[in-house]
Amino acid sequence: MVDNVRAELFLMISKITDPLLNTVTMVALQEAPAHFWTQPSSAGNHHPPDEHGEGGLALHSLRVARICWVLCQSVQPRLNPNVLMSAGITHDIGRYGVDVIPSWYMLSNHPEIGARFLREIGGNVMEEVARAVESHSGRWGKILPRNELEWLVHYADCVAANYLEWSSD
Repeated sequence: MVDNVRAELFLMISKITDPLLNTVTMVALQEAPAHFWTQPSSAGNHHPPDEHGEGGLALHSLRVARICWVLCQSVQPRLNPNVLMSAGITHDIGRYGVDVIPSWYMLSNHPEIGARFLREIGGNVMEEVARAVESHSGRWGKILPRNELEWLVHYADCVAANYLEWSSD
């Protein structure tokens, strides 16, 4: 499953039409800590059961990216769909920290960790993406979304976290 999810996430990057943002998003996933691909999506029960095991975090990120892709179809040209896609793909890249050893203590501040990681990888190219990533937890995070694009990333994350509830009807 992990290899299929990895391949699909990299395929989602091909939907980013801005060449520079596409490249930097690709590098961010390539440089993501190994545990991004192997850890569960969360420590609790607020994600679907199939995300509780190995590769759950990457699967959740893929689901958020897919939802962002659907949203891109309805927000063009008002919002930058390239930024929305990149943020959807990378929103949880700091979930367990960006060090070699994953840490459960990183859960509460993972948006800021991920945003810092993206800024280090892509500088100004990733600034708008990093701002969406650092606010994607919405009211449960330290930084609230500040604009429509950031709220869409937050909503995509919420919908994906409830995936089985709405997909099994």
